[in-house]
Amino acid sequence: MRLRWLIAVLIALAAALAAIFARKLGEKRGPVEVNWVVEREEDLRSWAMLHGLAPAKLTGDGLTTEVTGFDPYMLAPPVRIDAGRQKVIVVGMRVRGNATALKIYWVREDSPSWGEDKAFAWPIVADGEFREYVITLNHPAWRGTVTGIRFDLEPPDCYGTYWAIKYVRIPAHAQVQLVGMSPTKAVVAEGDGFELRVRLRNLGAEPARAEVNVEASGNLAAEAGGVEVGSASEGVAALRVAALKSGVGRLSVRVGGAKRSLEFPVYSREALAFSPELGADGVYELEGGYAVVSGQAALLVPRSGELYGPLILALRGLAGWERVGSLHLELRALGDGVEAFALAPQRAWLENGALKLAWEGSDSKGGAWRVELAAKPLGGGLIALEAALSGKGDLLHFSVAVRAGEPGFGASKSEALFPGLEWLEGDERSSSSSVVPEPYNLRVAPNPIKVTVPLMAVRQGDALVALLWDPLQPWGGGSPPAPEFASPNFVEGQENHLMKLFVPPVSAFEENREEGTPLKLANGTLKLSALLYAARAGSVLEAVRKWVEVFGLPKPELPRSLEEELHLCARAYLETMWVPGRGWPHAVPGWEPEPYPGYAHVLLLTSYVVRDADLKAAIHARVREALSLAEARWGPGALISGVGCHIPTPQLPFLVGRLEQGLLQWRDEVTRLTAAQGPDGEWGFQPSAAPCGAEVARKLGEPGAREVGITATYAAEVLRYARVTGDLVALRAGLRALKAMERYRVPRGAQVWEVPLRAPDILAAAKALEAYLEAYIATGEERYLEGARYWALAGLPFVYLWALPDRPAMAGAMIPVYASSCLQGPGWFGIPVQWNGLVYAYHLLRLSAYDRSFPWRELATLILASAMRQQVTREARGKPVGSYPDSLNLVADRDQPPYINPEALAKVALALAGASPDLNTARVTGITVSTPAEILKAELSDNELRLRLRWQREGPVHVLISAPALEVWRGLERLPRVEDLDAAVEGWKVSPLLNATIVKVAPGEVELRLTLRG
Repeated sequence: MRLRWLIAVLIALAAALAAIFARKLGEKRGPVEVNWVVEREEDLRSWAMLHGLAPAKLTGDGLTTEVTGFDPYMLAPPVRIDAGRQKVIVVGMRVRGNATALKIYWVREDSPSWGEDKAFAWPIVADGEFREYVITLNHPAWRGTVTGIRFDLEPPDCYGTYWAIKYVRIPAHAQVQLVGMSPTKAVVAEGDGFELRVRLRNLGAEPARAEVNVEASGNLAAEAGGVEVGSASEGVAALRVAALKSGVGRLSVRVGGAKRSLEFPVYSREALAFSPELGADGVYELEGGYAVVSGQAALLVPRSGELYGPLILALRGLAGWERVGSLHLELRALGDGVEAFALAPQRAWLENGALKLAWEGSDSKGGAWRVELAAKPLGGGLIALEAALSGKGDLLHFSVAVRAGEPGFGASKSEALFPGLEWLEGDERSSSSSVVPEPYNLRVAPNPIKVTVPLMAVRQGDALVALLWDPLQPWGGGSPPAPEFASPNFVEGQENHLMKLFVPPVSAFEENREEGTPLKLANGTLKLSALLYAARAGSVLEAVRKWVEVFGLPKPELPRSLEEELHLCARAYLETMWVPGRGWPHAVPGWEPEPYPGYAHVLLLTSYVVRDADLKAAIHARVREALSLAEARWGPGALISGVGCHIPTPQLPFLVGRLEQGLLQWRDEVTRLTAAQGPDGEWGFQPSAAPCGAEVARKLGEPGAREVGITATYAAEVLRYARVTGDLVALRAGLRALKAMERYRVPRGAQVWEVPLRAPDILAAAKALEAYLEAYIATGEERYLEGARYWALAGLPFVYLWALPDRPAMAGAMIPVYASSCLQGPGWFGIPVQWNGLVYAYHLLRLSAYDRSFPWRELATLILASAMRQQVTREARGKPVGSYPDSLNLVADRDQPPYINPEALAKVALALAGASPDLNTARVTGITVSTPAEILKAELSDNELRLRLRWQREGPVHVLISAPALEVWRGLERLPRVEDLDAAVEGWKVSPLLNATIVKVAPGEVELRLTLRG
């Protein structure tokens, strides 16, 4: 306590001194430049190592310290920053250890207390290399006058990390940078007019007028221009350009001392009209050019003077070839500034069943470059692309890109998919701030580790265009190639959709950049491969299915046997998470223990699988204790409850009793749900103040708004009850909900307690799958199985179908949502939440019993394998053995609390081990039979129902029949009718309130005959 008090006093004193100093600075007018450079001993005196850090010392790296305790942070010298104008902080530092982020805290004149409300985290790389981080503080609390800044390293337990700060700059005066340039047309033909967009960035606190000078080759006419760039913001100068003649054009721009150039083809009008008649799959040399045909797709390569191109992607249509996009290669080298080459092949030929295209050129430094592209048809709409680059210059960027819609449907779309990051419909734009706040919303060129299935796809109507790739391809570097996606293409200001794959990838902390440190090619060469895919399809999910068809699912290798896994889960319930006399917390820290019946159910099923007699005895004792606590806490009907469970199942009272009470309680819950159902068959969004607060909750969605995840969650519960009990009122309500759900195609809106309603959401896919599957089992109607199949496929974009070699838990890991929680922070990109995936996996296993159109069981096993690899297997502070983390940061390769009880994990393992937590259901001429036992036969003749069941577990089992019986026989023996089934070894009763019969039988293969009331 004394240490905490002392730290608090020091922080308060430092803040007071900072405020006094800031007021002195405030006597000056205008923003004050901050330029802290640590070169001398006296430069250290204004810095305070407040917590968890060794005393600062001066080295060649600047201010140098080491993390010695939990939650390390230092206080920077006093400042007076005009936060409304000074939004950029430049930090030059070297970090070596296990830190993953630099977190900046600040105080203001009007808000002098430190807190999470004024904090901003920026990813860093702790590999010991010196790096400059340019951090834009687009945070709502970065406003007014900032009087103090604190730097923290995250996570708080990054013990032993070396931390050296060389300089910190917060610019005040205008500092305009030339960021990039691009034409507003991807395919330029003679006679076209377009704009050259010159992108500029001002790091300073004062606006600036940037003049852009331009030089153009003889076949182009260009006008210089300028633009006012605001403080700490970006601007675009739009220069008018006219293409006068076909051939190679060149534009060079200069802003101050910075220069960029672009060399690109101007095509003839005849080339754009190229539309040959083509036959079956193959490569064709034609009078006006070449073509590659694969299924319904073709890559058309016309001749344009001395060049070949544009490379047009087309689909067969009723009136010939429908143009749906274009293929592009680009090279950028460091010469006199950044020199970009949009490549137009100079040679073309056929070789080994492929079309070969070649380009040669050089940069202003004399670097000679050669690119060769091979395009080979693979059938079914697939064209294999391999781009080989050789050269000896300084390479900044080499890419293969598809610009879907140009030529063709332009910037319009029906659907677009970038798995792990974007799933868009209609007019929705990628990198939207509606589900992720600025500046985190920009996800144009993310770290490749954030992509779950390596593809990008756009669909307009029935025209699907996609780019697929192998992320582990040996292109010549040690990391995956980087993707870039913009739909529509706001990055280049073009009327198309950008899907690009480029190398070398920029480092993890510099996302959304196409250029990093120049690369010298090893052996003078590199190869970049991808698959171009185009087809007629009604969903972007067809591209995901095609990726799986080509690359396959990762082989699901469990790190332990299923029995060993269940031993580990049992340990959580028997030892590490059990609180005597109270129960189990759902997760730690943050949850109070409760005697959740669902966890006792997991233990009971585990006893059916494990062979250790002592373990079985311990399990049975714990189950009895927990159920006794549960009945005392909630009453006997609660044993059917799924409270505390991610995967609620009603099986427990079918095994241990209290079934009638449980069914009546369940019926009441379902009645309340159906009473709240709208006349349209859906349930509406109701904002909740927890956990985001009332103000944020109102921003997550409009009260009463509809979305598939909300409706599917309630529909699944209603239909599960209808399937188990045969209740026709519940069934009609559930089917009405499914009818309303037909309008949805993107899974959204299941985790609305903290995530925007419109965010793509794996749990919405899982609950929709469950709802449709329950309807199929209840009715036998094929259309509901088709619905279940669709929503199972809709979960694929959330599953990692690849893994880096040093991250085995990545394969099968599940991204929960394409959004951030409470509209704060960078979102869940690259951060799996495996309990979401386990819910999905459980229902995939159920689906696999009815559908063989996809390897659902293999996929579910892959998801389980990832969860098992994330699970806690050794004693660790705050991490109960047998639990698993709420999330896993794949970029940092760190698990993140809280640590969840293994209920969902164990249920998937149990289902795979043959001890299903579900009930089996059979329908016979309007009669529903549900039981944990295997139903071998169910026949109804007149009023006699004949059942053959197999139950080979320990203890009796209950059977529910949705009709009242007059008498019940087991084989040749009449079973006794009893009122208290829980006290009987075997017997049966009729529940008037349920209008149903409950039968209790001992283990074995059982023949039952029931005479039903007429």
